[in-house]
Amino acid sequence: MFRKVLAVLAGCLLSGVAFSGHPGDDVAMPLTVPVEIPQQTGSWIVGIEALYLESNNHDFHFALTRIDQTFLNGMAQGSLLTHHTRALEPDHEWGVRGDVAYLFAGNGRDVRLTWTHFHEVGEEEFHNVEGYTSTAIPTDITSPGAIFMNPITGWDEIDAKFYDNYDAIDVVFGQEMEFGQRLSLHAFGGLRYADINTKVRGTYHSPLQTISGGNEVEVNANFSLRSDFEGLGPRAGMDTEIHLQGDLSIVGMFAGSLLVGDQDQNYNAFAIIESQTMNSAQVMNFQRQLPSKTVVVPELDARIGLKYVHPLSPRTALGVELGYEVTNYFNEVDNSIVSYTDSMAHPNDHADQGLYLRFEYHVA
Repeated sequence: MFRKVLAVLAGCLLSGVAFSGHPGDDVAMPLTVPVEIPQQTGSWIVGIEALYLESNNHDFHFALTRIDQTFLNGMAQGSLLTHHTRALEPDHEWGVRGDVAYLFAGNGRDVRLTWTHFHEVGEEEFHNVEGYTSTAIPTDITSPGAIFMNPITGWDEIDAKFYDNYDAIDVVFGQEMEFGQRLSLHAFGGLRYADINTKVRGTYHSPLQTISGGNEVEVNANFSLRSDFEGLGPRAGMDTEIHLQGDLSIVGMFAGSLLVGDQDQNYNAFAIIESQTMNSAQVMNFQRQLPSKTVVVPELDARIGLKYVHPLSPRTALGVELGYEVTNYFNEVDNSIVSYTDSMAHPNDHADQGLYLRFEYHVA
């Protein structure tokens, strides 16, 4: 075997000699771009960003409306059931991001601490239309299902709310590289900590209804579902800056993290059934908790924007950046009510996207 390896290496060497250029041959030199490590002085960068983001995959389905229609087709009579899903879609909300970086003198290296906070709340009120029947979601939970399906025949007022709270802290070290005069790359790596809490809540009210036995009842009920994740893991990425005319640049970033942490989920249902006929009230309350579990959550984020840096003095400068960013945590949320009755979990991504406006101050 060793002799065969030597034979292959010798053949490759002889082939290289045979195809090498002879004296007098024209040999085209490859085009090269010089790669340089910037020689910088020790300095600081302080940045603050306004975020205008939207959670794009947290639609909350809180009710089903149904209308029963009958029709005649010749001598035959038929019925048509039309169902509509009522969903709450989160809107754009404001968030904030702040960071502090120190650029080490002489070798293009730096260290950066970043904190991101985003809190989103959405609400929608629904009033049932006469002729329709509204059913709450969930309807497939064994015990709480009695709250939402019996003894009433439908709801006339429904209030749905959505809460999302996201915090992330990054500590990364970076290396700046310059490719000619137009392109700069900044590779970085470190750690990310993330704390993500999501909650949905539905509140339901029924009109006064007569049930079996002539008993008149009025029902107020609500349910809430919450999923929490807290994790820590490595993070790496690359910043890109293409220098245009003057102090204007096109900037971009792509990064990812791999977080290991705990995921918790709990469900709560509550109802008060008031009987006008018997002058009494019945309170029903159900709580369920899924076992806490350790999960691995991959994360990817990217941004692209336009940046302008204006020198204020030989030692200071002010930068302004406007762009668009996306963030996605894969299988981070487990807020499906079906998870309580099914043998399998029903994970979902946590994703935000929207505009950002950044101001940064450079001081040497």
